Amino acid sequence: MLLEVGLHNPVAAAIGYQGQSEWELTLSLLARLPKQALLLANRLYGCGAFAWQAWQACQRVGSHFLIRARQNLQAQLVRRLKDGSRWVRVPVRQKGKPRVILHWLTLREIRVRVGRKGFRSCELRLWTTLLEPKTAPALELVELYTKRWEHE
Repeated sequence: MLLEVGLHNPVAAAIGYQGQSEWELTLSLLARLPKQALLLANRLYGCGAFAWQAWQACQRVGSHFLIRARQNLQAQLVRRLKDGSRWVRVPVRQKGKPRVILHWLTLREIRVRVGRKGFRSCELRLWTTLLEPKTAPALELVELYTKRWEHE
């Protein structure tokens, strides 16, 4: 389901067949991404393959994404930015052939340690297509991402 963060209203939904994966359903929802939106996605989608699909969907409608990337994935450093974030190149690998790189995505990576009272702190690694810190400050993006979980 695609949900609006503010009021948590549904934007689009998909119902699968028995055995159909969440990943497959999510890819079908990308076609219904609204114009000029910011897609927020959790760690399940924090890999090059999904980032590539999301990037294509966002390009079609003038939107952007902010995805929690998995910690174990490698990305090449392109440039460190003044706000502590950095531009990275993320490989998009061929399914079933991880040594074959089909595409490279240039994304902005934001790393931050977050914590809540009574819970252990953890590091968030976020990838976004919002490349310019002046128009999308890292702290604002982190706050927006963490606010997303308040609605769960």
